[in-house]
Amino acid sequence: MIKHTTSLILLVGFAFGQIVNPCEDERYLQIKNKSFDDMSEREYSYFIKMDEECKRFEQNNSVGKVENQNQQPTSTKKESVNNFSLTDNQLKEFNKRKLSIEIVTKGVGSFNTQMGLAVGESWRKWTAYIGFEKISEEQFFSLAGYKDESLKAKGFRNKHKGFIVGGILGSIFGLSRIGTAMGIIDDRSNIGFDTPDYRSVYDAEGKKADGIAFQGSVIFGLGVGSIVYGSIQLGKNWAPYATVQGIAEEYNNKLIKEISNK
Repeated sequence: MIKHTTSLILLVGFAFGQIVNPCEDERYLQIKNKSFDDMSEREYSYFIKMDEECKRFEQNNSVGKVENQNQQPTSTKKESVNNFSLTDNQLKEFNKRKLSIEIVTKGVGSFNTQMGLAVGESWRKWTAYIGFEKISEEQFFSLAGYKDESLKAKGFRNKHKGFIVGGILGSIFGLSRIGTAMGIIDDRSNIGFDTPDYRSVYDAEGKKADGIAFQGSVIFGLGVGSIVYGSIQLGKNWAPYATVQGIAEEYNNKLIKEISNK
């Protein structure tokens, strides 16, 4: 009995001795070497979770041990972002104020079907964020200090909004002209046979209706085309992704310096 009890105690002790240290988690260490701008949302969530577990593990295993006087307390531990050390509070402030870009769609210049490789790629649509809040393209440039580019981005959007508004008005006018032509055709049926020069009047009204209907169809078609064109252009950004990515990095580097010097 004593033999079995001793074996059980040793087995339990061995099991507790095999507790995995979260600070040595392979994926956690790989993500930790990345800057926060290079982390995906999933990686960032995993990093935060494992970082908290690592801190708890270190605290629990430091009980009863003599702390090194030169060791910083856990509460003041710093994280490295772009080679700058930030405290937890500074890191939170950075995440709330940083600029980030999310790619929405990608346009492809050409496609090699044999190799299955897309070439000549250009990012056609992206969305900007400050912290966790979505902002417009003109707001992005304004916050980054690019006032002229902000005005150009705003002008780009207003121009194509104008195409849509003009297209709607043109379509309505074109439909009204078609309606006028249909009214003339209806009135033509009321022309009596006793009307002087009946055939000439009847044919003249028909030609008039055809001309107005053709005019209305052309205007309506142009209006619809303007709406489609404006909508497609509004689905794009004025500036390419490669440009704004560099601007966001420039802004974030300045922000890190500002926060780290507080």
